[in-house]
Amino acid sequence: MVLPPARPLAMKRTPITRKVPMRRAPITRRPPRRLLRADPAERAIVAADHETAVRDLGCIICRRLGRGFVSASIHHCRFPVGMGQRSSHLYAIPLAPAIHQLGLIAPEWPWPDDVPIHAGDRPFRARYGVGERELLAEVRAMVG
Repeated sequence: MVLPPARPLAMKRTPITRKVPMRRAPITRRPPRRLLRADPAERAIVAADHETAVRDLGCIICRRLGRGFVSASIHHCRFPVGMGQRSSHLYAIPLAPAIHQLGLIAPEWPWPDDVPIHAGDRPFRARYGVGERELLAEVRAMVG
């Protein structure tokens, strides 16, 4: 049995019109002017110096809770860039390893009720009463 040849579908010739206008793309933040003027090697040096100064502060949450100096690892804030991307060293917060990533997995950590920042913003804010943006502002005020 032989089928008859298929007819081409008629194409709609009227233009597509939107009922709701498209939203504009969000405005992205630009780095500070002093870094825009610098060459890439100088920008890397400035960022590395800033990261060292931030790491030398110690854990910012432990400092807020009165635990004294606790060595810190660097957490890069998630808000200035998209998901899956790491932000610049200028958007870094010093956090103790258990507060940064480990949480309840660290058996030797003396404060077992700590919540890691990678568990999400809501549990972290519920436990400590502060979010990434506030901590970043506090760190920038300390570093200068």
